[in-house]
Order: sequence, then structure tokens, then C-alpha cells
Amino acid sequence: MAFRNRGGPTVALAAFLAGVGGELYLRIPGLGFIAMFDMVAYAVAIPVIGMYWGEMGKYMRMSLKWAFAWTFAAMVANAFNFYDAKFWLKCVVVIGSSWALLSASYVLLKKSPMAFMWYIVGAGIGGWIGLYHFRNGALEAFATQGDFGAEGLGVDLLLEKQIYPQLARGIMLGCVLPIFLWWRKFPVFGIIIATFATGFWVLVHGGSRSSFGVFCAAALVGGAVAYGKKIYRKIGRRPFLMVMLGCLALATVFGGYKIMAVSGSMGEAEKRKYEKQFSEGSGAIEGRTGVDNALYCVKESFGIGRGKMLRAHSVIMNSLACEGIVGFCFWVFFYMQIFWFMGRRMPYAGSYSTFISYLFVLACWNVFGSPFGARHQFFVPMAFIAMCRDDKFFGAGTVFDYSLTSARE
Repeated sequence: MAFRNRGGPTVALAAFLAGVGGELYLRIPGLGFIAMFDMVAYAVAIPVIGMYWGEMGKYMRMSLKWAFAWTFAAMVANAFNFYDAKFWLKCVVVIGSSWALLSASYVLLKKSPMAFMWYIVGAGIGGWIGLYHFRNGALEAFATQGDFGAEGLGVDLLLEKQIYPQLARGIMLGCVLPIFLWWRKFPVFGIIIATFATGFWVLVHGGSRSSFGVFCAAALVGGAVAYGKKIYRKIGRRPFLMVMLGCLALATVFGGYKIMAVSGSMGEAEKRKYEKQFSEGSGAIEGRTGVDNALYCVKESFGIGRGKMLRAHSVIMNSLACEGIVGFCFWVFFYMQIFWFMGRRMPYAGSYSTFISYLFVLACWNVFGSPFGARHQFFVPMAFIAMCRDDKFFGAGTVFDYSLTSARE
């Protein structure tokens, strides 16, 4: 049974390297920056799908079907809008990473559910390395251009809000998580407090509000699982109540941020930024995510999408604008998978819950409010959740507690 499969060092190493490779990029002429793990996934995806399609469960196949539909929608949108072949190919390659990474992840997770945890460790280490070597396109642009027009001068202009969150993430996932993998009964109280503290540290020093929220949300989930497991399980079976409590928790966390920002304890720059985006009613959410522009694009294209890259700070809104209704629905399916996991599997994650919830909350935020999320952080979790839904014992005794075997679905 799946819960007896702990895998071996080879699987752990492969998963670790997949996590590292997902954060390290190579510049490919004509296609831009592509992650190393993505390149491997492209090479193995078709053979994997051909060999294992019949063995995959309902939700794994459903995830792949949505990914295929999204890719096809990109092809149609670009053809409908008469973009040239070079741009058409680039879009298809970027979006095709969805089913490629899902397929590659399936192979690793089929060997052992613990591959997912070692992948998380690798992603933490890879993000750390990626600050300085094999950067993605966004970091490379910030590092060489910044706001100072220093392109080509070799000047490192990365901002604190890009550096501090990656360093904190590297310590949490790459250094602390392995301790829990080797000694699961390690006291979790310390990591919960440290995660809260890290969120405020990143906020004060790096000025990253999103990272602050992600760290605090992860700590709240970890604390709820560690010290209120029975209550969490009951809430997880009541989706409406879970949403309400989640909103209340986030309101509390960001209420603390508001007090710090308005009081000036975070500095005058952060105070002015807060007042501009929130106090003056400038429509920060709409402006950041590009909702209005996405709705205009999908309306003008009759739901097909405009088939071009946008600058909105939102993956889901970019997909709605570029790949139309199908692109938007793909990410709705993604959120539904995450929501199911948070309610039905997270209660059994024990000491791993803080780390897993950090990864999942970060992915959810990047889909909604950031265009720069590494692709693997969306599709590896999707594969993991799909396999959890297809096998109710998947990961019991490894990623999850043995109590999962007697859980009431």
C-alpha cells in the first residue's frame, strides 16, 4: 500500500534535484529563461503519459486534461490573433510546462510520497542559489537594470524585498525542514513562533507584504494542526466555516501590518506606500491584478483571449486575458485542488503542516497577485494533491500520520 512506501536515497535525491532545478534557469535563444527542471520535464513528459496514463487515477488525469486544454487554448488564441510563429511557440512552451511538470512529478511521487517533501527542501535551496546564479528572467532584469538604467554594467541592484524573502525561504525549507524529515517528533512550537517572527522580520527589513502574509498564514495553519487537530478536522469538513475563519485570521494578521505601517514604525517609505495604495482609495487590488484589462480582453476576443503576454501582477488574470475562459478555468481548478487539500489532508500533516502550507499559500498568492512564480510551485503540488485524492491512503505513515488510514472522508 502507498503508506508503506518511503522510497530510498535515489528517489529523495531525484526529488531534491527537481526542487533545485525548478528554481535555476537557463537562457534559451528565442524562448527566454527556462527552468532546468522544466527542461527535463519536457523531455520525459510524452513517454510518461504514454506509459502510465492507464495507471493514473481520476484526478491525475483530470489535472492533465485541464493542462492540455489550457495549452490548446493558448494555441487557438495566438492563431486567432495572428501572432507570428516565434511568439506562438514561446507561449505554447511556457504553458506546456503545466502538463510536462505534472507528468514528471507523477513519476517521482509514484515512487514515494516522501519525494514531495524532499522536493520542497530542494526548492528552498534552489531559490537561495537562484538569487546569485542561474537567475530567472525577472530577477535578472532587477539585478542588471533595477530602476537605475544600469543594464550591462554588471551592478547587482536586487532590492531587499527580493532578497530577504528568498533568504528566509531558503532557511525555512532548505535548512529547518530537513531536521523535521529526520526527526519528525522534533517540537513544532519553535518553528511556529519562528515562522511568525520571520514574517515580521521580512516585512520590516525587506518590505514585502506578500511574504509577510504567507509566513504568518503558514504559522497559523501549523499551529492549528499541532494544537487543535480535532477541531481543524471538523472545520475542514465545513468549507464555508473554513473560509470564514481563514478570512478572519488574515484580517487579524494584516490588521497588525496596518498598525505598524500607519504608525511609521516600518519607516516613512512604507507609510507613504500604504497610504497611496489603500488609504487614498486608488484601487490597489484592481490595479495590481489587472482585472479590468483582463475582462476587457476576454470580452473583445469573445472568450478566446488576446494571446499575448501582459504586465499585470496576476497569473490568473493574465491567463484570462491571454487564453480566455479556458485559461481562467484552469486556475479555478488549481484553487479547488488546494482548497480540498487544506481541509481534508492538511490536518494529518503533523509537523510538516507549516512547511507544506507555506508552499501552498505562496503558490495561491502568486497565482492571484504575482506574475513571477516559478512554474514548478504550481504543478508539483497539483500532482501531489491529485494523487492524494486518487488514493485515500497516499502518504499515510510518511507525509501524513497513520491516523489517515481511519479518516472519515
